[in-house]
Amino acid sequence: MIAGPGKAASEVEEVFERRFRSVKGEGWRLRYLHRVGLENFVREVLAKGECKKVVQMPTGAGKSVLMALLALATAHLRDRVREGDRRNVMLVFAPLNRIKFQLIEPLVIASGACEGFQPPSFSVYCISSEEKALSEIYNKLLDDYREKIPSGWFSAAAAIGVSPLPSFGAATVTDALKMLQKRIEEGGDEYSHIIILCPHALAKVSESAVKSKQLTLEDFLQSGSKTTPAKRYVRSSEGETFEFFKSKTLAVFIDEAHVMVDVSDKLGKLLSELTDSAPIALGFTATPLKETCENISKKGCSQELLLYGEPIYSYDLMLRRKWLQQNEEPILISNLKARFHSSEIRVIKAPLMRSLDDLWKNSCRDRVKVYAEVMLRELEGHFGLSAKDLILNAKTLVLAPNTREADMWKEVLDELLGNDLSEYIFVAHSRLTNPHEVIEEFISSRGGILVAVDMVKLGFDDPNLDALVIARPVKSDVVYVQMRGRVLRYPKDNRRLKLEKGAFILHLAAEEKMESEERVSKVEGGAFSKEQVGAGLEGFGEGVMEFSAIVKTDFLGESVVGALAPQVVPPKTSGEGIFRRIFKALLSALRRLVPAKR
Repeated sequence: MIAGPGKAASEVEEVFERRFRSVKGEGWRLRYLHRVGLENFVREVLAKGECKKVVQMPTGAGKSVLMALLALATAHLRDRVREGDRRNVMLVFAPLNRIKFQLIEPLVIASGACEGFQPPSFSVYCISSEEKALSEIYNKLLDDYREKIPSGWFSAAAAIGVSPLPSFGAATVTDALKMLQKRIEEGGDEYSHIIILCPHALAKVSESAVKSKQLTLEDFLQSGSKTTPAKRYVRSSEGETFEFFKSKTLAVFIDEAHVMVDVSDKLGKLLSELTDSAPIALGFTATPLKETCENISKKGCSQELLLYGEPIYSYDLMLRRKWLQQNEEPILISNLKARFHSSEIRVIKAPLMRSLDDLWKNSCRDRVKVYAEVMLRELEGHFGLSAKDLILNAKTLVLAPNTREADMWKEVLDELLGNDLSEYIFVAHSRLTNPHEVIEEFISSRGGILVAVDMVKLGFDDPNLDALVIARPVKSDVVYVQMRGRVLRYPKDNRRLKLEKGAFILHLAAEEKMESEERVSKVEGGAFSKEQVGAGLEGFGEGVMEFSAIVKTDFLGESVVGALAPQVVPPKTSGEGIFRRIFKALLSALRRLVPAKR
């Protein structure tokens, strides 16, 4: 029998911390931010039998740990969840393998495998078509945790995980889903299961169900009762697999929900159907869009739909104003300098250009030379190091406009710095054969420059990154906030330069200063729609046509964020009284009216 929300949350917290300490060490502790999220989730489930919320957290705030914590709470509270007696599958959707592999580690630890799957527990499966990448993450998990988790591991070509049930073989993603269906049916409702996958995986089995009748996926998803023709006649084995998982799904967790939940495409419609059916649906994102809230909860966006009852602002975490207890390690870096330059590009010789975007869709070596020189000068000034010491000791991410120009950055930096530092200049983009390996090599290095286009738009996790250089136009505040999150994480290495000098952002193609508490907080509060996410985040393609130009940059200004003395303000939970909420809203308004002392 589950007790009230306070006791139930404490029970989950106790089990979760015990498991993480047994694997990670006795010093491991849940953050205050995670405990508040757990309490709000448990309260919602016990009151309504379901929970459909957006989990808005700035990049680096511990989303993966919170997801594992809420998965354990879901398994613990199954008998209090709507249809929990017959639903026992939790689907975790992530858009990239890199993100899936970041999520699997905390889920494996939380699963109970380290305690022989004593309840509350669940099996964990990660499905991917990239056999080599799956094998590598499986071997890494074994190397790290085999001593603490001695049994339950299994590996196949398209799936890895831990489970008390027998292992299986699966050559493809579809095979893996069919085998999981069989294992879940054989195991009965006693066991809970988590499956980490891309939405394309279920899309494959759902699409197969409609091909024979030449129905569109939209027709399939929008078909009405079980007696409609689409449901009555289209019954391929793949379609039955999709319907099985839909009927068994207890919870849907969607990572990077600002790009994943879009009903204008077929994958978004698929996810929307699953979130509508499942009693628990949570979308995780640092920058919620209006559509994110609407598609998770089928309601308009409001603070009521946020798990924390209000946005978690990155400025509050940076300045230690909220969400941190005094004995906790910081979540985000407390000092940031952002400098903004505009660019004047006077074309000398070029292919036909019809729009301003063509300046960035095509490559320009002259632009790279000017940008690289300005970047080195700015980095030297901020960190107080020579160019050589800078490359060896600071980690910088450069976002180029297109893949050809990314390659040019490598060539130009080799010319400016000398070939003896060439090994510290990394390039990763979708046209290369091993971009993920290059990114991992950069992450493991002490210093260097990584030039990328689209490979770091989501799931790039390097807390030791010191500087971000934006070498392409970014007009959207949503895209800027996504980018800035890459450099704000508190480092794991206490020797990082950003601890002493502050993190650094250099925007070389800006139209105005974009760093301010008001602008950033507006994004984190979900004030924008999906139109605000576009080419600025993904880059401008291959850049195969090259042009010559006279390039000039002009300094627009800078924004500086500095640390204030820690001030702990308890966050709102859904159980607070109306007068306390009004008081806190007035206090927050006053803070915005009175400028912070620098």
